[in-house]
Amino acid sequence: MPPPLRIPIAPLRAYLTKLPFLTVLISGLCVLLWVVEVVTWLPVGEFLRLDPGAMRLSQLHRINTYPLVHLGWLHLLLNLVAWIPLSERFEREMGSAKMGGLVLGPLVTIPAAIYLLVEMGLLGGSTSVSGLSALILTLITIDAIRTSAHQPTFTLFGIILPTLLTPLITVTILFLLFPLSSLLGHLCGVAVGYAYGLKYLSKLDPPDWILIKVEGKLGQWGAMRKLHRWGWVGVEGREEGRYMWLPVVRPSWRSTGVEGEAEEGRAGEVGSSQSQGAFQGVGRQLGSR
Repeated sequence: MPPPLRIPIAPLRAYLTKLPFLTVLISGLCVLLWVVEVVTWLPVGEFLRLDPGAMRLSQLHRINTYPLVHLGWLHLLLNLVAWIPLSERFEREMGSAKMGGLVLGPLVTIPAAIYLLVEMGLLGGSTSVSGLSALILTLITIDAIRTSAHQPTFTLFGIILPTLLTPLITVTILFLLFPLSSLLGHLCGVAVGYAYGLKYLSKLDPPDWILIKVEGKLGQWGAMRKLHRWGWVGVEGREEGRYMWLPVVRPSWRSTGVEGEAEEGRAGEVGSSQSQGAFQGVGRQLGSR
């Protein structure tokens, strides 16, 4: 009789307890809003999702809130499995304040604006969308651009493909697995990921000097001590170069005493389980009403 499957609870618990502030906050809000909708039957999703048919001046909050609501527990679970490792690494490199500015700003609002423009203006539709999928694909695209500088190609089923195509391949796989998912919503997230990763949106980054000044003020009021206790990643505590989960191969040089010889090595540790989670957790559906 095969031994029972054992899930390593202790390492998972240690990982979850060390997640940074904003990753926990966004994940917690997603879970909380889903629980509220299930328990109270309040139409939380109806009020927060990106609905082209409901857009007016009093409903502009939807362009920020649509990632927080999901269509069901499976949609929520798959998105969180992908979101948490991607967000954790992104926040540790960018810092909590900068990531907050990006998530509240261009990485969420620009995909929403593109979606509304295409859905309402070109397609004449009114399909609503919700969930973290577009933001997850944005982070995957940013990382693919960074990875391509060190590993321009990768092999899939014996076929050599450009690393820059990883997000589009991911979107295709997701659409085949979940045909009811919003292909347009996913492509909007990928488009903004390419734009940000290629520095076209770099001017929208919150300047470091402003973030340092804000954190300094919060420190004077004693708030930063509590925030750090809750996992806040300050501007000066960022871990540069940590945000890369795609496999990378770089040459590392080792002296032989006569001449240098190149040998291929691994650049950074990439957990295969986290990589798989990042792919499989996206896109139960951005959503359709």
